[in-house]
Amino acid sequence: MGRYMEAIKTYKSSLKISVRLFREGHERVGMIHSCLGEAYRHQRKLEKAEKDYAKAIQIFSNTAGCDGLMATALLNMGDIYRAKGMTEQAMKHWIESLRLSRVAGSKEGIASGLTTIAKALRAEGRLDEALGNLKEALLIAQSLPYGEKSMTTTVVLQNLGHIYSKQGKIDEALRVQYKALRYIKRARGDKHRDVAVTLCDIGRLYMKKGENERQREARHTNYQEALDMLEKGERMHRALDDDHPGVQTVHGTACINIAICREQLGDREKA
Repeated sequence: MGRYMEAIKTYKSSLKISVRLFREGHERVGMIHSCLGEAYRHQRKLEKAEKDYAKAIQIFSNTAGCDGLMATALLNMGDIYRAKGMTEQAMKHWIESLRLSRVAGSKEGIASGLTTIAKALRAEGRLDEALGNLKEALLIAQSLPYGEKSMTTTVVLQNLGHIYSKQGKIDEALRVQYKALRYIKRARGDKHRDVAVTLCDIGRLYMKKGENERQREARHTNYQEALDMLEKGERMHRALDDDHPGVQTVHGTACINIAICREQLGDREKA
């Protein structure tokens, strides 16, 4: 979390200078408040993040030509409300963010908005609606300058994998997750936390295949694949020593799933 503390110090210094050079309601000041909100959000300091995002939204709403910036701030504010359990308020912000992204013609903003709303719909069990959003988001993301190399495309693919998994379409889920893994490695290298998280996601999908498989040999093969993927992801988590709360949760779950796989494979001593 140290890098976020340093970022916050820098943003605060920049904020003082910008207010002095321009004015309190200037677009640049709003952008810095957005950056501060993002840094606080990563630190899980939700009240501080909400306060800065609110200032940014107020400034952008009173400044012409800021639809794209406003859309991003609204999207992130929605994430704050979701983290606080205010799901209805979160959805209102995400929907407005998507509308403004369409007005601004921001393809990346549209894809991000559709994906965020799809995740909320998935949580509510509205899988067909979520899938429709993600398919639209994928088409838009692939039309971006970096296309399939963009992390926007990767995030959409990962969420498609979660939907297919929920629908019981495990082979389809594996197909898109493996594609996402290739894109992450290409964009961020082999030793990034997103690689570790995706390896664990793939491992869980093989576990599901194993659970559903009646034939003993095929069941064993799937659990072995799951174990291999989960162990790779778990080793990478330990090597990265990442204190991000989401990563720690994935790491903990991976350890539990490794034990389950070993037990299914008959390796009870290691489990």
